[in-house]
Amino acid sequence: MSIFKEEWLVGPENTKFYTRFYPAASEPIASLVFAHGFQEHITRYDHVFTRFATQGNIDVFAFDQRGWGRTACDEANKSPESAYGLTNRKHQLTDLEFFINKECDRVGPNKPVFLFGHSMGGGLVLSFATAKNGIPAVQTINRLTGLISSSPLIKETRPVARPLRWVAALLNNVVPWMNFPADVPSKYLTTDPKVNAEADADPLMRTYATIGCINDMLAAGDYLAASGYKQWPSRLPLLIVHGSEDHICSTTASKAFYDGVPLSPTDKRYISYPGAYHEIHNEPKFWTQDVDDIIQFMKERIAQSGSKL
Repeated sequence: MSIFKEEWLVGPENTKFYTRFYPAASEPIASLVFAHGFQEHITRYDHVFTRFATQGNIDVFAFDQRGWGRTACDEANKSPESAYGLTNRKHQLTDLEFFINKECDRVGPNKPVFLFGHSMGGGLVLSFATAKNGIPAVQTINRLTGLISSSPLIKETRPVARPLRWVAALLNNVVPWMNFPADVPSKYLTTDPKVNAEADADPLMRTYATIGCINDMLAAGDYLAASGYKQWPSRLPLLIVHGSEDHICSTTASKAFYDGVPLSPTDKRYISYPGAYHEIHNEPKFWTQDVDDIIQFMKERIAQSGSKL
């Protein structure tokens, strides 16, 4: 049984965000801030967050990002200007920084806070740690004890054709708010037909996004692959988890990013799950091990950092 508190919180630009907080079953050892993937929402992670809270004694804070989930689609509660797929990388980084600082302020300086993202969110958290435009502030990154990226979008397993990328970049300069088809076949999500069918039937998961969102997301991945890894903070431990059979986000790109990150082997780790598809956390054979591996990484980082529990 999951226990959580749901709340609408006002964030940057007075945008209303749908949020969930899963309290640890007993005295929390850490807090985890989560960023979900492209076209999805945090309700799909209920079983994951519950395991962190009950098996790891970890508080979890998650929010439907700008342009997604109930933040974009809940007509009774959302901001008037919120719309499905309407976002960009600057907004995503700004929103994420806001909620990280909010969670860090809540727990205080002696409780470790980790950042975790999947897919688009996995790429977003990598961008968060390596951004050079002042968003986020270095002080915010320094508040984190570690970072976890699951199946990150750095490169696609089946890349968008270059002419289409060129058209998207051109349109982004003129009509970044325009909706554009972006169908992610559910058969590539997991090996479980039931999970995939639920994604198809989910009214909060749609098959489009705005040009600005898509263009920024892919361009951010290009930066991460080309040189972003060189900017990795020297004091931020990294865990990347990826299914070996991911048909959406390239495992080759995530491993290359990991290999290039200038951290010692004791401060970074890459875990590949043989046979797993894109959503490791929804794979019947792997999901509990996936969460437990992340919990173990967090415990090791806490021990090394000397954080007071």
